[in-house]
Amino acid sequence: MLMNSFLFRPKISQLHLLRPNNLNNTKYAEIDLLLFNRVPKVGSEQLIELIRQLSSVNGFGVSRAPFSAPVRQRLNNYEQEELANEIIDYDEPYAYSMHVNYIDFRQYDLPQPIYINMIRDPVERVISWFYYKRAPWTAAQMYKLTKKFRKPQWYKKSFEDCVLNGEIECRYEIDSKFQNTVVDHKRQTLFFCGHDKSCEPFNSKAALHLAMKHVENEYAVVGSWEDLNVTLKVLEHYVPKFFRGATNLYFDTEIGLASKPMNVNPWKPLNELTPRMLNNTEKAEIDILFFNRLEKVGSQSMSTLLKALSQVHNFVYNIRVRNFGKILDTIDDEKELADEIFDYGVPSAYTMHRNFINFTALDMPKPIYINLVRHPIEKVKSAYYYMRHPFIYNNGLLRNPRKKTQSFEFFDTPFNDCVRAGKIPDCIFEPHIEFNNDWRRFSLHFCGNRPVCNRYGGSELLPGEYKANFRWG
Repeated sequence: MLMNSFLFRPKISQLHLLRPNNLNNTKYAEIDLLLFNRVPKVGSEQLIELIRQLSSVNGFGVSRAPFSAPVRQRLNNYEQEELANEIIDYDEPYAYSMHVNYIDFRQYDLPQPIYINMIRDPVERVISWFYYKRAPWTAAQMYKLTKKFRKPQWYKKSFEDCVLNGEIECRYEIDSKFQNTVVDHKRQTLFFCGHDKSCEPFNSKAALHLAMKHVENEYAVVGSWEDLNVTLKVLEHYVPKFFRGATNLYFDTEIGLASKPMNVNPWKPLNELTPRMLNNTEKAEIDILFFNRLEKVGSQSMSTLLKALSQVHNFVYNIRVRNFGKILDTIDDEKELADEIFDYGVPSAYTMHRNFINFTALDMPKPIYINLVRHPIEKVKSAYYYMRHPFIYNNGLLRNPRKKTQSFEFFDTPFNDCVRAGKIPDCIFEPHIEFNNDWRRFSLHFCGNRPVCNRYGGSELLPGEYKANFRWG
Protein backbone atom coordinates (compact mmCIF):
# COMPACT_ATOMS: atom_id res chain seq x y z
CA MET A 1 0.00 0.00 0.00
CA LEU A 2 1.30 3.48 -0.84
CA MET A 3 0.42 6.51 1.25
CA ASN A 4 1.12 10.21 0.60
CA SER A 5 0.95 9.54 -3.09
CA PHE A 6 4.17 11.01 -4.44
CA LEU A 7 4.54 7.96 -6.70
CA PHE A 8 1.00 6.87 -7.46
CA ARG A 9 -2.51 8.28 -7.34
CA PRO A 10 -5.35 5.97 -8.46
CA LYS A 11 -7.77 6.93 -11.18
CA ILE A 12 -11.45 7.34 -10.30
CA SER A 13 -12.24 4.22 -12.34
CA GLN A 14 -9.87 2.22 -10.10
CA LEU A 15 -11.32 3.29 -6.74
CA HIS A 16 -13.57 0.22 -6.51
CA LEU A 17 -10.40 -1.90 -6.42
CA LEU A 18 -8.99 -0.09 -3.37
CA ARG A 19 -10.06 -2.64 -0.78
CA PRO A 20 -7.76 -3.78 2.05
CA ASN A 21 -7.58 -7.36 0.81
CA ASN A 22 -6.77 -6.25 -2.74
CA LEU A 23 -4.02 -3.88 -1.60
CA ASN A 24 -2.23 -6.24 0.80
CA ASN A 25 0.61 -8.08 -0.92
CA THR A 26 1.85 -9.80 2.24
CA LYS A 27 -0.06 -12.95 1.35
CA TYR A 28 1.99 -13.31 -1.85
CA ALA A 29 5.34 -13.42 -0.03
CA GLU A 30 6.98 -16.85 -0.13
CA ILE A 31 9.06 -16.59 3.03
CA ASP A 32 8.68 -15.02 6.50
CA LEU A 33 11.41 -12.50 5.79
CA LEU A 34 10.68 -8.79 6.07
CA LEU A 35 12.91 -6.73 3.76
CA PHE A 36 13.00 -2.98 4.41
CA ASN A 37 14.98 -1.78 1.36
CA ARG A 38 15.03 1.69 2.81
CA VAL A 39 15.09 4.91 0.82
CA PRO A 40 17.70 7.32 2.25
CA LYS A 41 16.46 10.26 4.36
CA VAL A 42 12.85 9.21 4.80
CA GLY A 43 13.10 8.56 8.55
CA SER A 44 14.21 4.97 8.08
CA GLU A 45 16.30 4.98 11.28
CA GLN A 46 13.08 5.54 13.22
CA LEU A 47 11.43 2.53 11.61
CA ILE A 48 14.53 0.37 12.08
CA GLU A 49 14.51 1.11 15.82
CA LEU A 50 10.78 0.35 16.01
CA ILE A 51 11.36 -2.98 14.24
CA ARG A 52 14.19 -3.76 16.65
CA GLN A 53 11.93 -3.11 19.66
CA LEU A 54 9.12 -5.16 18.12
CA SER A 55 11.46 -8.11 17.47
CA SER A 56 11.62 -8.99 21.18
CA VAL A 57 7.85 -8.57 21.56
CA ASN A 58 6.78 -10.53 18.49
CA GLY A 59 9.58 -13.07 18.41
CA PHE A 60 11.58 -12.59 15.22
CA GLY A 61 15.23 -12.02 14.36
CA VAL A 62 16.44 -8.65 13.19
CA SER A 63 19.55 -7.00 11.75
CA ARG A 64 20.59 -4.22 9.43
CA ALA A 65 23.32 -3.69 6.88
CA PRO A 66 26.35 -2.02 8.50
CA PHE A 67 27.60 1.42 7.54
CA SER A 68 29.98 0.78 4.68
CA ALA A 69 30.94 2.29 1.36
CA PRO A 70 28.37 4.68 -0.19
CA VAL A 71 25.19 3.02 -1.41
CA ARG A 72 25.48 1.51 -4.87
CA GLN A 73 23.00 3.02 -7.31
CA ARG A 74 22.76 -0.12 -9.39
CA LEU A 75 23.82 -3.76 -9.01
CA ASN A 76 24.45 -6.10 -11.90
CA ASN A 77 22.68 -9.47 -12.11
CA TYR A 78 25.46 -11.36 -10.38
CA GLU A 79 25.56 -8.87 -7.49
CA GLN A 80 21.77 -8.95 -7.12
CA GLU A 81 21.73 -12.74 -6.97
CA GLU A 82 24.61 -12.82 -4.50
CA LEU A 83 22.90 -10.32 -2.18
CA ALA A 84 19.53 -12.10 -2.47
CA ASN A 85 21.13 -15.39 -1.42
CA GLU A 86 22.78 -13.71 1.58
CA ILE A 87 19.47 -12.24 2.72
CA ILE A 88 17.55 -15.49 2.27
CA ASP A 89 20.02 -17.32 4.53
CA TYR A 90 18.58 -15.70 7.67
CA ASP A 91 16.41 -17.97 9.83
CA GLU A 92 12.69 -17.25 9.65
CA PRO A 93 10.98 -15.13 10.82
CA TYR A 94 13.47 -12.35 10.25
CA ALA A 95 13.58 -8.63 9.45
CA TYR A 96 16.46 -7.08 7.50
CA SER A 97 17.05 -3.41 6.61
CA MET A 98 19.36 -2.11 3.90
CA HIS A 99 19.75 0.75 1.41
CA VAL A 100 19.24 -1.21 -1.80
CA ASN A 101 17.02 -0.97 -4.87
CA TYR A 102 14.19 -3.44 -5.35
CA ILE A 103 15.35 -6.95 -6.30
CA ASP A 104 13.06 -9.58 -7.81
CA PHE A 105 14.09 -12.69 -5.87
CA ARG A 106 11.98 -14.94 -8.08
CA GLN A 107 14.18 -14.38 -11.13
CA TYR A 108 16.94 -16.18 -9.21
CA ASP A 109 14.62 -19.04 -8.17
CA LEU A 110 14.49 -17.68 -4.63
CA PRO A 111 11.40 -17.06 -2.46
CA GLN A 112 10.14 -13.49 -2.54
CA PRO A 113 10.31 -11.66 0.85
CA ILE A 114 7.79 -9.24 2.36
CA TYR A 115 8.81 -5.83 1.01
CA ILE A 116 8.14 -2.61 2.92
CA ASN A 117 9.48 0.91 2.52
CA MET A 118 8.93 4.55 3.46
CA ILE A 119 8.67 7.72 1.38
CA ARG A 120 8.86 11.44 2.10
CA ASP A 121 8.03 14.75 0.47
CA PRO A 122 10.64 14.75 -2.33
CA VAL A 123 11.82 18.32 -1.73
CA GLU A 124 12.23 17.80 2.01
CA ARG A 125 14.08 14.56 1.35
CA VAL A 126 16.73 16.05 -0.96
CA ILE A 127 17.25 18.97 1.43
CA SER A 128 17.73 16.50 4.28
CA TRP A 129 20.22 14.48 2.20
CA PHE A 130 22.14 17.65 1.28
CA TYR A 131 22.83 18.51 4.93
CA TYR A 132 23.24 14.91 6.06
CA LYS A 133 26.23 14.57 3.73
CA ARG A 134 27.77 17.60 5.45
CA ALA A 135 27.15 16.53 9.06
CA PRO A 136 30.37 15.94 11.08
CA TRP A 137 29.57 12.32 11.92
CA THR A 138 28.94 11.50 8.26
CA ALA A 139 32.21 13.15 7.27
CA ALA A 140 34.05 11.16 9.95
CA GLN A 141 32.52 7.87 8.80
CA MET A 142 33.39 8.60 5.17
CA TYR A 143 36.97 9.46 6.12
CA LYS A 144 37.36 6.02 7.69
CA LEU A 145 36.43 4.52 4.32
CA THR A 146 38.06 6.92 1.86
CA LYS A 147 40.81 8.58 3.94
CA LYS A 148 39.71 11.89 2.42
CA PHE A 149 37.91 15.04 3.51
CA ARG A 150 36.20 17.57 1.26
CA LYS A 151 37.26 21.20 1.07
CA PRO A 152 35.89 23.40 3.90
CA GLN A 153 33.76 25.40 1.44
CA TRP A 154 31.84 22.26 0.54
CA TYR A 155 30.78 21.66 4.15
CA LYS A 156 29.73 25.31 4.61
CA LYS A 157 27.59 25.45 1.47
CA SER A 158 23.84 26.10 1.87
CA PHE A 159 21.20 24.28 -0.13
CA GLU A 160 19.74 27.55 -1.43
CA ASP A 161 23.10 28.72 -2.77
CA CYS A 162 23.74 25.32 -4.31
CA VAL A 163 20.42 25.43 -6.21
CA LEU A 164 20.73 29.08 -7.26
CA ASN A 165 24.27 28.54 -8.53
CA GLY A 166 23.17 25.53 -10.58
CA GLU A 167 25.77 23.21 -9.06
CA ILE A 168 25.58 19.65 -10.30
CA GLU A 169 24.53 18.08 -6.99
CA CYS A 170 21.55 20.48 -6.84
CA ARG A 171 20.26 20.10 -10.39
CA TYR A 172 17.01 18.22 -10.82
CA GLU A 173 16.65 17.92 -14.57
CA ILE A 174 14.22 15.45 -16.13
CA ASP A 175 15.94 12.41 -17.69
CA SER A 176 19.35 13.39 -16.27
CA LYS A 177 21.73 10.49 -15.58
CA PHE A 178 23.74 9.61 -12.49
CA GLN A 179 26.55 11.97 -11.59
CA ASN A 180 30.13 10.78 -11.47
CA THR A 181 29.58 9.88 -7.85
CA VAL A 182 27.91 7.03 -6.02
CA VAL A 183 26.13 9.25 -3.50
CA ASP A 184 23.49 10.79 -5.76
CA HIS A 185 20.19 10.10 -3.96
CA LYS A 186 17.86 12.43 -5.86
CA ARG A 187 15.68 9.57 -7.07
CA GLN A 188 13.08 8.30 -4.62
CA THR A 189 11.63 6.06 -7.31
CA LEU A 190 14.96 4.28 -7.80
CA PHE A 191 14.46 2.09 -4.71
CA PHE A 192 11.11 0.90 -6.07
CA CYS A 193 12.11 0.74 -9.74
CA GLY A 194 15.12 -1.53 -9.30
CA HIS A 195 18.45 -1.97 -11.12
CA ASP A 196 17.32 -1.76 -14.73
CA LYS A 197 18.96 0.95 -16.86
CA SER A 198 15.54 2.49 -17.43
CA CYS A 199 15.46 3.38 -13.71
CA GLU A 200 18.38 5.81 -14.02
CA PRO A 201 16.92 8.86 -15.87
CA PHE A 202 15.69 11.33 -13.26
CA ASN A 203 11.91 11.70 -13.00
CA SER A 204 11.35 9.75 -16.24
CA LYS A 205 8.01 8.16 -17.09
CA ALA A 206 9.60 4.76 -17.65
CA ALA A 207 11.22 4.76 -14.19
CA LEU A 208 7.99 5.97 -12.57
CA HIS A 209 5.85 3.31 -14.27
CA LEU A 210 8.17 0.46 -13.28
CA ALA A 211 8.31 1.78 -9.71
CA MET A 212 4.51 1.96 -9.64
CA LYS A 213 4.26 -1.61 -10.91
CA HIS A 214 6.54 -2.92 -8.16
CA VAL A 215 4.77 -0.91 -5.45
CA GLU A 216 1.35 -2.19 -6.51
CA ASN A 217 2.37 -5.82 -6.97
CA GLU A 218 5.29 -6.48 -4.64
CA TYR A 219 5.16 -4.17 -1.60
CA ALA A 220 3.08 -4.96 1.47
CA VAL A 221 3.30 -1.38 2.79
CA VAL A 222 4.86 1.86 1.63
CA GLY A 223 4.32 4.37 4.40
CA SER A 224 5.36 7.84 5.44
CA TRP A 225 6.05 9.50 8.78
CA GLU A 226 4.04 12.39 7.36
CA ASP A 227 1.05 10.02 7.71
CA LEU A 228 2.26 8.52 10.97
CA ASN A 229 -0.95 7.08 12.38
CA VAL A 230 -2.10 5.63 9.07
CA THR A 231 1.33 4.09 8.46
CA LEU A 232 1.47 2.39 11.86
CA LYS A 233 -2.08 1.04 11.56
CA VAL A 234 -1.53 -0.32 8.05
CA LEU A 235 1.73 -1.99 9.13
CA GLU A 236 -0.08 -3.60 12.06
CA HIS A 237 -2.93 -4.93 9.93
CA TYR A 238 -1.03 -5.84 6.77
CA VAL A 239 2.11 -7.32 8.35
CA PRO A 240 0.89 -8.43 11.81
CA LYS A 241 3.59 -11.06 12.42
CA PHE A 242 6.20 -8.29 12.55
CA PHE A 243 4.22 -5.17 13.50
CA ARG A 244 1.62 -6.38 16.00
CA GLY A 245 1.39 -3.72 18.74
CA ALA A 246 3.39 -1.14 16.77
CA THR A 247 1.14 1.82 17.58
CA ASN A 248 1.07 1.22 21.33
CA LEU A 249 4.81 0.67 21.43
CA TYR A 250 5.53 3.78 19.36
CA PHE A 251 3.48 6.01 21.67
CA ASP A 252 4.58 4.31 24.91
CA THR A 253 5.58 7.05 27.37
CA GLU A 254 8.55 5.10 28.75
CA ILE A 255 10.27 3.57 25.72
CA GLY A 256 8.23 4.85 22.77
CA LEU A 257 9.78 6.69 19.84
CA ALA A 258 7.10 9.38 19.50
CA SER A 259 9.14 11.87 21.52
CA LYS A 260 12.57 10.45 20.58
CA PRO A 261 13.20 11.16 16.89
CA MET A 262 16.18 9.25 15.50
CA ASN A 263 19.01 10.55 13.33
CA VAL A 264 18.06 14.21 13.74
CA ASN A 265 20.58 16.51 12.06
CA PRO A 266 21.20 19.70 14.13
CA TRP A 267 23.41 20.99 11.30
CA LYS A 268 20.38 21.52 9.09
CA PRO A 269 19.64 25.27 9.32
CA LEU A 270 16.50 26.35 11.13
CA ASN A 271 15.65 28.68 8.29
CA GLU A 272 14.50 25.58 6.43
CA LEU A 273 11.35 25.63 8.58
CA THR A 274 8.29 26.67 6.62
CA PRO A 275 4.74 27.45 7.74
CA ARG A 276 3.60 24.17 6.21
CA MET A 277 6.12 22.22 8.28
CA LEU A 278 4.77 23.84 11.45
CA ASN A 279 1.11 23.28 10.53
CA ASN A 280 -0.35 20.07 11.93
CA THR A 281 -3.72 20.50 10.20
CA GLU A 282 -2.51 18.27 7.37
CA LYS A 283 -1.98 15.46 9.89
CA ALA A 284 -5.68 15.41 10.81
CA GLU A 285 -7.61 12.43 9.49
CA ILE A 286 -11.14 13.80 9.71
CA ASP A 287 -12.75 17.19 9.08
CA ILE A 288 -13.65 17.78 12.75
CA LEU A 289 -12.15 20.57 14.85
CA PHE A 290 -11.69 19.92 18.59
CA PHE A 291 -11.10 23.03 20.71
CA ASN A 292 -10.25 21.44 24.11
CA ARG A 293 -9.98 24.89 25.56
CA LEU A 294 -7.82 25.99 28.44
CA GLU A 295 -9.50 28.06 31.15
CA LYS A 296 -8.97 31.83 31.31
CA VAL A 297 -7.02 32.25 28.09
CA GLY A 298 -9.72 34.05 26.12
CA SER A 299 -11.42 30.83 25.06
CA GLN A 300 -14.89 32.36 25.32
CA SER A 301 -14.00 34.81 22.55
CA MET A 302 -12.71 31.99 20.40
CA SER A 303 -15.91 30.02 21.06
CA THR A 304 -18.02 32.99 19.99
CA LEU A 305 -15.93 33.36 16.84
CA LEU A 306 -16.31 29.66 15.98
CA LYS A 307 -20.06 29.88 16.42
CA ALA A 308 -20.24 32.85 14.04
CA LEU A 309 -17.95 31.15 11.51
CA SER A 310 -20.08 28.00 11.57
CA GLN A 311 -22.94 29.98 10.04
CA VAL A 312 -20.68 31.49 7.38
CA HIS A 313 -18.86 28.29 6.39
CA ASN A 314 -21.68 25.80 7.00
CA PHE A 315 -20.26 23.52 9.65
CA VAL A 316 -21.93 22.19 12.80
CA TYR A 317 -20.77 23.87 16.01
CA ASN A 318 -21.20 22.47 19.52
CA ILE A 319 -20.03 23.79 22.88
CA ARG A 320 -20.38 21.78 26.06
CA VAL A 321 -19.80 22.57 29.74
CA ARG A 322 -17.76 20.12 31.76
CA ASN A 323 -18.92 19.29 35.26
CA PHE A 324 -16.21 19.74 37.86
CA GLY A 325 -15.16 16.90 40.12
CA LYS A 326 -12.27 14.97 38.66
CA ILE A 327 -9.22 16.08 36.72
CA LEU A 328 -8.24 12.94 34.80
CA ASP A 329 -10.59 11.03 32.51
CA THR A 330 -10.72 7.26 32.39
CA ILE A 331 -10.39 5.47 29.06
CA ASP A 332 -14.17 5.00 29.11
CA ASP A 333 -14.62 8.75 29.60
CA GLU A 334 -12.35 9.40 26.63
CA LYS A 335 -14.25 6.97 24.42
CA GLU A 336 -17.60 8.47 25.43
CA LEU A 337 -16.41 11.99 24.60
CA ALA A 338 -14.80 10.88 21.32
CA ASP A 339 -18.03 9.17 20.25
CA GLU A 340 -20.02 12.31 21.10
CA ILE A 341 -17.66 14.53 19.11
CA PHE A 342 -17.91 12.27 16.07
CA ASP A 343 -21.70 11.96 16.32
CA TYR A 344 -22.09 15.43 14.80
CA GLY A 345 -20.52 14.36 11.52
CA VAL A 346 -18.30 16.40 9.22
CA PRO A 347 -17.55 19.18 8.96
CA SER A 348 -18.07 20.16 12.60
CA ALA A 349 -16.38 21.86 15.54
CA TYR A 350 -16.60 20.87 19.20
CA THR A 351 -15.59 23.00 22.19
CA MET A 352 -15.12 21.81 25.78
CA HIS A 353 -12.73 22.11 28.72
CA ARG A 354 -11.09 18.68 28.40
CA ASN A 355 -7.62 17.19 28.47
CA PHE A 356 -5.84 15.97 25.34
CA ILE A 357 -7.12 12.65 23.97
CA ASN A 358 -5.06 10.41 21.71
CA PHE A 359 -7.73 9.41 19.19
CA THR A 360 -5.32 7.02 17.47
CA ALA A 361 -5.08 4.95 20.64
CA LEU A 362 -8.89 4.70 20.51
CA ASP A 363 -8.80 3.46 16.90
CA MET A 364 -10.47 6.65 15.73
CA PRO A 365 -9.37 9.22 13.14
CA LYS A 366 -7.44 12.20 14.46
CA PRO A 367 -9.34 15.54 14.50
CA ILE A 368 -7.91 19.03 14.08
CA TYR A 369 -6.80 20.20 17.54
CA ILE A 370 -6.66 23.89 18.44
CA ASN A 371 -6.09 25.70 21.72
CA LEU A 372 -4.98 29.03 23.18
CA VAL A 373 -2.37 30.00 25.78
CA ARG A 374 -1.72 33.08 27.90
CA HIS A 375 0.93 34.48 30.21
CA PRO A 376 0.77 32.00 33.15
CA ILE A 377 0.65 34.63 35.93
CA GLU A 378 -2.11 36.58 34.21
CA LYS A 379 -3.98 33.31 33.68
CA VAL A 380 -3.98 32.27 37.36
CA LYS A 381 -4.87 35.81 38.51
CA SER A 382 -7.79 35.84 36.11
CA ALA A 383 -8.92 32.42 37.33
CA TYR A 384 -8.63 33.52 40.97
CA TYR A 385 -11.02 36.45 40.54
CA TYR A 386 -13.24 34.60 38.06
CA MET A 387 -14.07 31.93 40.63
CA ARG A 388 -14.99 34.70 43.11
CA HIS A 389 -17.25 36.63 40.78
CA PRO A 390 -20.84 36.56 42.19
CA PHE A 391 -22.42 35.43 38.93
CA ILE A 392 -19.92 32.59 38.41
CA TYR A 393 -20.00 31.52 42.06
CA ASN A 394 -23.81 31.47 42.19
CA ASN A 395 -23.98 29.45 38.98
CA GLY A 396 -21.63 26.96 40.58
CA LEU A 397 -23.95 26.64 43.56
CA LEU A 398 -26.92 26.05 41.26
CA ARG A 399 -25.08 23.19 39.54
CA ASN A 400 -23.89 21.76 42.85
CA PRO A 401 -26.27 22.66 45.71
CA ARG A 402 -24.23 20.60 48.19
CA LYS A 403 -21.19 22.77 47.62
CA LYS A 404 -19.90 24.39 50.82
CA THR A 405 -20.51 28.14 51.01
CA GLN A 406 -17.29 30.10 51.32
CA SER A 407 -16.55 32.69 54.00
CA PHE A 408 -16.40 36.46 53.43
CA GLU A 409 -12.59 36.24 53.54
CA PHE A 410 -12.60 34.00 50.47
CA PHE A 411 -14.22 36.73 48.37
CA ASP A 412 -12.49 39.75 49.94
CA THR A 413 -8.81 38.63 49.89
CA PRO A 414 -6.77 40.11 46.99
CA PHE A 415 -4.68 37.68 44.95
CA ASN A 416 -1.34 39.12 46.15
CA ASP A 417 -2.33 38.76 49.80
CA CYS A 418 -3.49 35.20 49.14
CA VAL A 419 -0.12 34.29 47.64
CA ARG A 420 1.80 35.89 50.52
CA ALA A 421 -0.29 34.04 53.11
CA GLY A 422 0.10 30.72 51.30
CA LYS A 423 -2.85 29.23 53.17
CA ILE A 424 -5.18 28.03 50.43
CA PRO A 425 -4.25 25.71 47.52
CA ASP A 426 -5.37 28.26 44.90
CA CYS A 427 -2.42 30.48 45.83
CA ILE A 428 0.33 27.89 46.32
CA PHE A 429 2.45 27.22 43.26
CA GLU A 430 4.82 24.43 44.26
CA PRO A 431 5.88 21.54 41.97
CA HIS A 432 4.06 18.22 42.32
CA ILE A 433 1.00 19.65 44.08
CA GLU A 434 -1.93 17.53 43.00
CA PHE A 435 -5.10 18.94 41.48
CA ASN A 436 -7.60 20.64 43.79
CA ASN A 437 -10.22 21.95 41.37
CA ASP A 438 -8.17 25.01 40.49
CA TRP A 439 -6.85 26.25 37.11
CA ARG A 440 -3.14 26.67 37.67
CA ARG A 441 -1.91 24.18 35.10
CA PHE A 442 -1.12 25.15 31.53
CA SER A 443 0.24 21.73 30.64
CA LEU A 444 -2.77 19.70 31.75
CA HIS A 445 -4.92 20.18 28.64
CA PHE A 446 -1.96 19.33 26.41
CA CYS A 447 -0.60 16.48 28.54
CA GLY A 448 -3.70 14.30 28.70
CA ASN A 449 -5.08 11.90 31.30
CA ARG A 450 -2.05 9.98 32.49
CA PRO A 451 -1.21 10.15 36.24
CA VAL A 452 1.90 12.24 35.58
CA CYS A 453 -0.36 14.98 34.17
CA ASN A 454 -2.00 15.41 37.58
CA ARG A 455 0.91 17.39 39.06
CA TYR A 456 1.65 21.07 39.00
CA GLY A 457 4.86 22.15 37.27
CA GLY A 458 6.46 18.69 37.22
CA SER A 459 9.68 18.85 35.19
CA GLU A 460 9.07 15.31 33.92
CA LEU A 461 6.38 16.78 31.67
CA LEU A 462 8.69 19.05 29.74
CA PRO A 463 10.34 16.54 27.37
CA GLY A 464 7.48 14.11 27.45
CA GLU A 465 3.73 14.07 27.23
CA TYR A 466 2.51 17.49 26.29
CA LYS A 467 5.40 18.43 23.98
CA ALA A 468 4.82 15.24 22.01
CA ASN A 469 1.12 16.08 21.86
CA PHE A 470 1.90 19.54 20.44
CA ARG A 471 3.63 17.76 17.52
CA TRP A 472 0.79 15.22 17.34
CA GLY A 473 -2.02 17.75 17.11
